Amino acid sequence: MANTRLDNAQRRWLRDLAKRTAVSLREELEGLAGVRVYPGNSLAVEATYTDGWGVEVARLSGPRSGTLELWFDNWPQANGRRVYFCYATPNLERARLIADAGSRLFGSAIVLRDDAYKAVASDRWALARPLPKRLYRRPITELYVKPGSGKFYGVYWPEPIASGAAPPRALVETITKFLSDLTRAAIGAPSTSDEAYPHVKNRAKVRRHLVRERSSKQATLRKVRDGYECQVCGIHFEALYGKLGHAFAEAHHRVPLASPKAKETITVEDLATVCANCHRMLHRMTGAWGDVERLRKIHTRRWPTRRPSHN
Repeated sequence: MANTRLDNAQRRWLRDLAKRTAVSLREELEGLAGVRVYPGNSLAVEATYTDGWGVEVARLSGPRSGTLELWFDNWPQANGRRVYFCYATPNLERARLIADAGSRLFGSAIVLRDDAYKAVASDRWALARPLPKRLYRRPITELYVKPGSGKFYGVYWPEPIASGAAPPRALVETITKFLSDLTRAAIGAPSTSDEAYPHVKNRAKVRRHLVRERSSKQATLRKVRDGYECQVCGIHFEALYGKLGHAFAEAHHRVPLASPKAKETITVEDLATVCANCHRMLHRMTGAWGDVERLRKIHTRRWPTRRPSHN
């Protein structure tokens, strides 16, 4: 009975993680041709042969067709289930193409083949040897060719999961960034962080910055305070697009989190409400506090009839 309760709790936890990831992925991959992120109410958590469960959160079509999946299982023999996030396909050549795209982003991967796993029960399989801790967080390419076996490219999360708590935000952000960057590389679309703060060499910090700009509660408060009006060009999405634009805008960190001057705790005053166009232009600037005002002057010189209210 105790194991049944734990299994049910962990299954529910995986579904919660998948829902949160799908929402985040939809924001990252919106508009990309050949990519479909599933709505939360359609996510199906399925039992697997790895003593756990798996769930598809998105599908890619075309030459790189496959699925983006989350697994929560005992495959790595870690004395407890671990989260795995990956691209999956039944096609060996597509798996190799994805792995090649991933290697350009994340470096060389660990390659597992048929001799890496074994049966540990009549209906369960796992790695023949436990995955060493040093190999967690590193990409793994699984190129199995036994009949019925899938091919995967993904990463195992090293931390044990407390299924009674909400999925950690850091985990959702990590999964989202990994899967979205991998997808963009696979279909030839640029990463959303490619043009952001090009003078900052630490691209990992820039990627974390972009994720936090979308997920911060302070960002919502900032947008409410500014009435969802761009503080550079003055655009108001609901006024322009009607109901479609209701409560829509983006929030910009005046000092990027990648900067050594960034504060540990972000307040509403550290943010500015902007539209997507102005946001991209701000990310091409220096990352100084006054960039919003400088960009506003540039815009006003060219479009003098537009005036933001600057709440």
